[in-house]
Amino acid sequence: MSEVIEHEKTGLLFQPGNSENLLEALQWMADLPTRAKSLRANVRKVYEQRYTVDRNCQLLLEIYRQAIHESKESKAVGS
Repeated sequence: MSEVIEHEKTGLLFQPGNSENLLEALQWMADLPTRAKSLRANVRKVYEQRYTVDRNCQLLLEIYRQAIHESKESKAVGS
C-alpha cells in the first residue's frame, strides 16, 4: 500500500498489528475533520491520474505503439 498511499496526504499508514499506531493515525484524522476530506480529494486525484480505465488504455496503447515502432526499426535494419 505504501506505493499508493502517501502518509497523511492520500491516506494513513500504520504498522500492521500495532493497535497503538493505528489509534494514533485515527486520532490524527479525528483531531481535524477537514483532514478526511483532504485525504479523499488527494487520493481521488491519484486514482484519476493512475488507475482509471482510460488511463490504463492510454498506457497500453503506448506500449503497443512502442512495440510496433521497434518492430519496424528492426525490420528496416535487417533489410
